[in-house]
Amino acid sequence: MSTKLAIALDGQTVAKLSAPYPLFVPSNPVQYESYQNRSHEDSQAGLDLALIEMAMFGKKLPVKERAQMFLYFENQLMKEDLRCVYFRKGQYGYASPGTNDMQMTNSPVMWSVSKLVKGEFPKSKEGSVSD
Repeated sequence: MSTKLAIALDGQTVAKLSAPYPLFVPSNPVQYESYQNRSHEDSQAGLDLALIEMAMFGKKLPVKERAQMFLYFENQLMKEDLRCVYFRKGQYGYASPGTNDMQMTNSPVMWSVSKLVKGEFPKSKEGSVSD
């Protein structure tokens, strides 16, 4: 037995790994140490990014229903009150194993998604971001 893993972003494979042994992953992600916008090994890793939402679309939906779903999400992006978590490099979230309570570090902010769509980003003040 062996294991093959792949990571995909927007349908494009960005990383692959093969291991000569079986890897069984529990289905409960809360049991893992979790980071947003940094890696476990490198506390300096990270990007300027916004976390908005994740949607999964079934391949078996009729074309009309898929189109309606995409239009729904596109309309959501224009709502003035829709917020996201905006991180700059060095800002991250952390949840210890056994909890889904993400603690934010170095002051990431809630930011307007419609402003992001318009190309407006939070201003940076001495390493922190403000709304």
